[in-house]
Amino acid sequence: MSNSREAGLQAEERALQFLQAQGLHCVARNFSSHRGEIDLVMQDSDTLVFVEVRFRRHGGFGSAAESVTGSKQQRIIRAASHFLNRSRQWRDSACRFDVLAISGAGQQTIDWIRDAFRADYSADRQRCRARLPSLPDRVYRTVKTRTPAFENCPERLNRANKGDPGMRDKTLRLTGSLLLLALLQGCAPAVLVGGSATGTSVAHDRRSAGSTLDDQIIELKVLIELQQNDELKTHSSVSATSYNYQVLLTGQADDANYRDRVGRIAAKVPKVNKVVNEIQIGPATGIAQSSRDAYLTTKVKLELFSVDLEDFDPSRVKVVTEQATVYLMGLLTVQEANAVVEKVRFVDGVQKVVKVFEYVQ
Repeated sequence: MSNSREAGLQAEERALQFLQAQGLHCVARNFSSHRGEIDLVMQDSDTLVFVEVRFRRHGGFGSAAESVTGSKQQRIIRAASHFLNRSRQWRDSACRFDVLAISGAGQQTIDWIRDAFRADYSADRQRCRARLPSLPDRVYRTVKTRTPAFENCPERLNRANKGDPGMRDKTLRLTGSLLLLALLQGCAPAVLVGGSATGTSVAHDRRSAGSTLDDQIIELKVLIELQQNDELKTHSSVSATSYNYQVLLTGQADDANYRDRVGRIAAKVPKVNKVVNEIQIGPATGIAQSSRDAYLTTKVKLELFSVDLEDFDPSRVKVVTEQATVYLMGLLTVQEANAVVEKVRFVDGVQKVVKVFEYVQ
């Protein structure tokens, strides 16, 4: 394990101990989906708290808290939305987003920023929509640090989610522009799948920069279409993952009719070439199973680093786990795909492996 990874895990453990000492109870750790990742999910009285833990050994590149940028906030909000959609127990709970920043190598400073940024939750589905953050209520453990400059999340996203077609198109164009800027700087946005976040370099991705951008927009459009359908929001809990214009649908629906309707909606999204509908009939996955799925994906991603093929890059494989079934996506050669499946099928806890690969020469 790398020193930075070990330091990060130690920071998360210290953050958990600190919050528990303040009277909070742990609901989940390292919850992940393809939409984002949440370090800690805590319960503070009757409020569900999504906690981002940040650690900086040195302050030369800014404080730990300042590293929670606007784009990072959006990924946390999307992950929180997915958590609430999957966890009916918490759908009616009040929610809050905190940042716990740990700085320093020797005597560390713990800076607990309560209500660091905000999201609105609709009563019917607890959908997260970013809005301007208010001044945070700060709690300090040791020495006070400077106030982080959190980036604001545009109010126009609210209007897009409420169904304003003009604003929705503008939001999608804005999202595309931001993603393209990241690509031109040499790194695509972090792709969060299951239990790990993989920063996918364009140089390592067999998709073109344009295809990578299109996949991000496709996922956003599918999400918007599903969120605007009140009936489907009530009777299904679905995730959409796009890779090279192929959309994988996972999750649960109350019956086959709702499952098929979700599939038809995804198929109508522009540029979608194929829909792989793996939605299961039954109740939404609970917190315990979601946590196990996240942990299982972490193990799968780590196992991919042991694939013994020349020039094989694990970041070319996208992993989605649903109820111990592992879905594998990516542009791979037949040899690479076979080697990947052979590794994954023997990971402890994996009940089934589904290949959603596209093959290249």
